[in-house]
Amino acid sequence: MVNQIALVGGGGHASSCVELISQSERFELLGYVAPEKSSLMEDIDVEFLGSDQVLQRLVANNTCLHVAVGQIKSSDKRCALYSAIRSMGGDLPNLVAANAVVTKTASLGCGNFVGLLAVINATVQVGDNCIINTAAILEHGVLIGDHCHIAPGAVVLGDAVIESHSFVGSGAIIREGVRIARGSVVPAGARIMSDNEKRNFK
Repeated sequence: MVNQIALVGGGGHASSCVELISQSERFELLGYVAPEKSSLMEDIDVEFLGSDQVLQRLVANNTCLHVAVGQIKSSDKRCALYSAIRSMGGDLPNLVAANAVVTKTASLGCGNFVGLLAVINATVQVGDNCIINTAAILEHGVLIGDHCHIAPGAVVLGDAVIESHSFVGSGAIIREGVRIARGSVVPAGARIMSDNEKRNFK
C-alpha cells in the first residue's frame, strides 16, 4: 500500500527527504508545509500545501507527515514540530534511504531520517525524530536518544550512548562505550575518546 506523505519544512534538508521519498515504494509525496513558499522546493516541483495551519487537516485526511527541518546544534524547532504533530495524532513514519543498511536487530523509533549510505548496525537503538545523515555509521549496541542529529560521515563506535537533543558533527568519531551528555554539540571532525559531561565541545 502506498501512503501519501507531506513534509513539514522547505529547506535544504527537505530536499534530501524528497530524494528518499522518490526512492520509496511506500510513499507518494503530496507536498510540503512551511511558513511561506520555498524557491528550492518550487525548483524541484514539490507542491506548497500551506502553513502549519493545514497540519490538522492533513492529519484528519490520514496523510503521513515528516519533520523535514534540519538540525544544526539546536533541536528546538524539530522537537517542537514533532511534538505538535504527535499531539494532533499524526502518523510520523521513518524515511530510510534505499541504500542505507539497517540491520534486523536494530530498532528505530518514529519520524527518523536515515540518509543515503548510512549504516545502523546490530542491536543499535535509535529514538524518535532523529537525523542519521549521509554515510553516518552507528556501530553495534549504540544508543541514540530522541531528537538527535548524527551528521554526514560521523562514526559512533560500539556501545556508545548519545543522549537526547544532541548534535554530532560531520566526520566526528565517538569512541566505543563513550556517553555524550544530553543536549551536547560535538563539532565536525572532533574525536571524543572519553565520557564528558560538557555539552559544548571544542
